[in-house]
Amino acid sequence: MKIQHIFSILFLSFGIILNPITVAIIYTKDGKIDNFFIIFIIILFDLLCIFIGIIIIKYKNFLVTQKMKFKKICFFLCYILFFLCFIEYMSYLMYNLVTPPVGRFAVEVMSGSITEKAIGQRIISHPYLLYQSTPNWSNGKEKIINSLGYRNNEFCIEKKPNEIRILALGGSTTYCYPYVKNNNDIWTSILETKLSAHYKKNIQVINAGLPCATSAELLAGYIFRHRFLKPDIIIIHAGGNDVGPLLFDGYNPEYTHFRSSAGHSRRFGEKYVLKSFTLKILYSWWFSLQGGLPSYISQPKPLSKLDRSLVLSRVKNTYPEGFERNMNLILKLAHYSGIKVILFGFIQAPEDLLGKKNPSLIGLEKALSIGLKKNYMVMDKLQKKYDNVTFIKPDPNLFRNDHFIDNCHLDKEGERIKATILIEYFLDDNMFKDVFK
Repeated sequence: MKIQHIFSILFLSFGIILNPITVAIIYTKDGKIDNFFIIFIIILFDLLCIFIGIIIIKYKNFLVTQKMKFKKICFFLCYILFFLCFIEYMSYLMYNLVTPPVGRFAVEVMSGSITEKAIGQRIISHPYLLYQSTPNWSNGKEKIINSLGYRNNEFCIEKKPNEIRILALGGSTTYCYPYVKNNNDIWTSILETKLSAHYKKNIQVINAGLPCATSAELLAGYIFRHRFLKPDIIIIHAGGNDVGPLLFDGYNPEYTHFRSSAGHSRRFGEKYVLKSFTLKILYSWWFSLQGGLPSYISQPKPLSKLDRSLVLSRVKNTYPEGFERNMNLILKLAHYSGIKVILFGFIQAPEDLLGKKNPSLIGLEKALSIGLKKNYMVMDKLQKKYDNVTFIKPDPNLFRNDHFIDNCHLDKEGERIKATILIEYFLDDNMFKDVFK
């Protein structure tokens, strides 16, 4: 076979095989590419390859003859090299203009140019915790997360003499950002200020809240990280995010049916392949179709996509075994360490307000209410099991409808009410007198 035939077949094969349909089947989960720009780029690439293949075979005298001279081979190779260099140079010039920010940042992480922290993500992946708050994260105006990954001012891991530490575990209703942007206005900071003023002691409330965290992430965080802070008291503000696993089919108490790692480790050679700006452009649009470079997969699909006719029966017929196991282990570890624990119930908007505050929850209101009641029953059961544990079920009548920003996150005034509930409990309950003496 002649050289021009080989080149022609290669270019024609690329142009025919790498079409939008095959690319979608190979690289997307659902076998579809919804972005018109991506389809346009692929088609343009296909046409270019087919065009070059036809040119090579039609004008074979240009490339090779029975008496081809070496200089013609060199000329052809130089032509191809020039063409590739031209495409690469244009890609370099247009890279920031034609790539979406989410995809561009993902490409830079995969190529090793920057880390996840440099992207500005509030959370980043972690090999054992699944994900964590990004240390030293800033919203561009002020630092929200300290160097240890907590929503606090800087502090040392080693506890100071005569310092009393209260560790607050929870999800986004403990983390509170971006719902309450000022660190001084969140319930953990208000609690710290009020208790310190009342007892005239050095009391620190450490905010270990983590967006979307279920009891599984709270357990992992406590075992691998938070317990080494040596808290005297733990507040676990939970029960809401663990309703999520009850909504999906195939319930597994390990939550493997509900949550997973993003799994975006680089493949062999990918770091070096992405030195090319042409490939970076293609990769960036591919990542943008996937929503960027996620730190973890929160749930199998959006709540709006759940079959409403099945969800209610799932919640009614499923016992929250995973929530009970995870919470029980945290409490058992705390009990062995002599740490007092407050189970602080999740605060959810009234059932008739859930869909109004968060449209994606329309049709799920009853299921969410039943799921939260089940988790409350688990917390009440665990309270009776351990003498170092107490359960606070916040009075929903204390919160007005306008306190809710969405289905569960509160405004500044709502945060103050939440802190007041805890402060009054600390002052009235005898269980904590030996801690503050």
